[in-house]
Amino acid sequence: MAGERPVTRRRLLQGAAGAAVVGGVGGLASVATPKLASGALNGETPIRMAMHIHASFSEGAASMQAHLAEAERTGVDVIWWTEHDHRMVARGYVSDVHFNALTEWTDGVRVVWVSSFEGQLANSSASIVSQPASANDPGDRAMRMSATSKPDAIGTRTVRADARNSALTTSLDGTTVVLDVRPVDIGEDAFFDIVVETSYRPAMSGRPAGQYRLRYRVGGGRPPGTVVETDPLNGLIVLDVPVKKWTTLSLDPVSDLTTIWPDVDFRDAALTRFAFAVTSRNGVTSTTVVDGLHFERVRKTSTAVLAVQRELMEHYTPLYPTVVQQQGLELSHSTPHVNWFGEPEIWPASDPAHFDVELAIAQVHAAGGVASYNHPFGTSGGPFSTSQRLAKRRSVTSAMLQEHAFGADIVEVGYTQGRAGMLENDYLAMWDVLSRNLVLVTGTGATDDHEGLDWTAQRWRHVTGVWAAGTDVSALQTAILAGRAWFYDPAEFNGTIDLLGAGFVPMGSVGVVDTERCTVKIRLKGVPTDWSVAVVSGVVDEAGPSMLDPAVKRRVFPASDVVKGVLKVRVPTASSSFHRVELRNAAGAVRAYSNPLWLLRSIPYTPIPDQRWASRETTSSTSPSTTSVEPSPSTEPTP
Repeated sequence: MAGERPVTRRRLLQGAAGAAVVGGVGGLASVATPKLASGALNGETPIRMAMHIHASFSEGAASMQAHLAEAERTGVDVIWWTEHDHRMVARGYVSDVHFNALTEWTDGVRVVWVSSFEGQLANSSASIVSQPASANDPGDRAMRMSATSKPDAIGTRTVRADARNSALTTSLDGTTVVLDVRPVDIGEDAFFDIVVETSYRPAMSGRPAGQYRLRYRVGGGRPPGTVVETDPLNGLIVLDVPVKKWTTLSLDPVSDLTTIWPDVDFRDAALTRFAFAVTSRNGVTSTTVVDGLHFERVRKTSTAVLAVQRELMEHYTPLYPTVVQQQGLELSHSTPHVNWFGEPEIWPASDPAHFDVELAIAQVHAAGGVASYNHPFGTSGGPFSTSQRLAKRRSVTSAMLQEHAFGADIVEVGYTQGRAGMLENDYLAMWDVLSRNLVLVTGTGATDDHEGLDWTAQRWRHVTGVWAAGTDVSALQTAILAGRAWFYDPAEFNGTIDLLGAGFVPMGSVGVVDTERCTVKIRLKGVPTDWSVAVVSGVVDEAGPSMLDPAVKRRVFPASDVVKGVLKVRVPTASSSFHRVELRNAAGAVRAYSNPLWLLRSIPYTPIPDQRWASRETTSSTSPSTTSVEPSPSTEPTP
């Protein structure tokens, strides 16, 4: 047919050979480090990171390849892969379906078969029957599907598997689909499809961006053994299945998809949709019965699945050389969720750390990792009234304060438009209370992207920048632990922020000063001239859980006051205080945030980690002039 491309053995071998050259062999290849402008402190460079990213090993439609293309497009230097731990190993996933009902509990998970319709159907059905049923399946029932189109028309009834909590969607790598099929009414104008849809990918090899689909077909008039690309993202494999007999099919989607598109690595593909479809043409009835569906998965142990992910990272390194890939993990078997940055492991379901966040973070630290407390107000909820939001914010803040953020190194606070019924300001207020009490967690932006589409159009899209000595894991961990971070909305900003207080206290650090006022030097790049700079100053009184609201003031300066990339602001330091920066666009919306620095009048009660202490002797930058003229700000009241 026009537009179709048959797949030959010769073409498959040529494509596979080409893929082998691109992918390389052996261990994970060294990753290219982008050339970046040098920072002012100790040879640091600005490294932009997407720190919460889910691809084909999790429940969304994204592939690693799609995310890498977006990282390259938006100028992100590092991706941390933070797939859900339990989804990587398919823990709690559907393995067997017996078709005892259209809504069935199987392997402890609810599976609902949901119908949809296309074309012009005179009638159709999808029902559970007791006869015929396959002798191979213990359920003594099966699903019968039938469709009859209107004359001179075509119509299809599709039945999709909807598994609770997306308990079918994870990487297809090592997955075999086994199914008993009994065609009843099949012919040139009556056919049955098994539909496998996979992850979203960017445009490549002349094909558009989108999700690749494969149809295994019985009937339809094409000869069995046909393997063809029916259009750029759709493939067809015609099976030889006799009529009115049960036949057990064993399907290997990754191998079959690779046969049609050998330039795509389909280990980086989730099973995003699994369905059956009966199609009728010209009023001819199409009927098929299915039973005994099994998803057989190999390479799903912790060691094996992380190794496959590393192999994919190696494969993509030469294709996206400007993006450094680092292996992380989201511990999400239970809640709250914790991101693990640096050589992660997937723990067994019985590990108590799955149910104790402090224990989980301690185990991450013991393994040399950095831990992030993710979406601190939860993953869903709301809408809430103002009073409900206030009560929830204070409750969560109290717990975070009393537990010292459970030992986390990072708290996600940059949620564009908020999350879980809470506003972005609620996340910032909680962070400011932690800063008030010297709970020195690094604030980061949240991407938490599962789709791999346009990053700048996603709701949660903050990129986190760090001032680091390089893009290796150790350098990035060091920068994170020192609070050398800012985060921003890449749809409107791609510049940098850094702070230096009293001439020796870098952003993220704590220093003791003995003057009534100090200068905070704000280094900025890429700020549009019609934006403004808000300096947020808060008290540090270690008030504890008796004071669960921030005590901050904001002074706002026009970006035109930034001279040669620097804005110098005098801040009061008669009492201990912290200071951070917000960048606002022309409409007044905040689009970028720095981490704070702390200027204290005395040694605090709260212990300060060594990497957070600043001393005059170790900071290489010179002190900003205390005689420079400070621009006149506008002052906003304490919220």
